[in-house]
Amino acid sequence: MKMRDDLDPELLALFERQPPAPVVDEAFVAQVMRKLRRHQRWRLVARITVGVVLALLAVPLQDPLELLTDALLAPLFDAQGGVGQELLSPLSSVGAVLTVLLLALQLLFRRMLR
Repeated sequence: MKMRDDLDPELLALFERQPPAPVVDEAFVAQVMRKLRRHQRWRLVARITVGVVLALLAVPLQDPLELLTDALLAPLFDAQGGVGQELLSPLSSVGAVLTVLLLALQLLFRRMLR
């Protein structure tokens, strides 16, 4: 196949034509933009509110959360080494068992709702 220097006039005419201008309803665009700005303001207010509430609750909740962390990290058994320790090490705390149970429940519900 040989390269040609001359261009197809129909193809040139196709690229020279301007596409028709889209019909835009300015009132509709203004309404959508107004709703979008209002939604963004509400999200900002919600984020600030949650941040302030968490900041106010940080000090009173520090001790209960520390106790919860200690309880979740409590070992379930004292493995003396060997193969048993290697096999059961991922499930050696209360938090790990709860995590596995929650993941199993999530998988079960997903399969039931499918």
